[in-house]
Amino acid sequence: MAEKPILFSGPMVRALLEGRKTMTRRVLKVPPDWKLDPAREAAAREGNYWFTPDPEERPGFLRIVPRLVVGDLLWVREAMKFDTDDFCCWAADMQRIPEVPAGYKFTRSSMPSMFMPRWASRITLEVTAVKVERLQDINRGDAMEEGCPFPNMAKGDDPRQWFSTLWESINGEESWQANPWVAAFSFKVHVGATP
Repeated sequence: MAEKPILFSGPMVRALLEGRKTMTRRVLKVPPDWKLDPAREAAAREGNYWFTPDPEERPGFLRIVPRLVVGDLLWVREAMKFDTDDFCCWAADMQRIPEVPAGYKFTRSSMPSMFMPRWASRITLEVTAVKVERLQDINRGDAMEEGCPFPNMAKGDDPRQWFSTLWESINGEESWQANPWVAAFSFKVHVGATP
């Protein structure tokens, strides 16, 4: 079991705290010269394998190994805010951080999530499942687990549309259309003490 940091935006931190977010997707980094045999994409999805069309170039297949596995713990990094009275809070909901280490110096009025220290993390995610798929293969249920803010109506708005808009706001224009391979991690949310 490994313990690693993971970044989340303010809205996604609120979704975690509200119990709406129990899944996240991260793009798999694939070497640009790799080619996937289109005829074997279904097998790649099922078995988490990359197949190559030219057996002489890369014999057989290469297994995708996501950076996280079931049982890993992720400590959430989120933005922080400070003031001159050494008041320190999480920016997502302006809740005060109860214990700041003695002697910790605040050098600015805010801190982006990528620089948040481990001691300030209040949320730990316990990975319960991992799957590999194309981004656009997300289903309605998984889109809801990504933190969709509206009810999942069987004949109403499609939460996949909400997710595609969210994805592009984080990853840039055309990132949804690029349809990259992603690792989808399901997790239990623990607020406060580490499980």
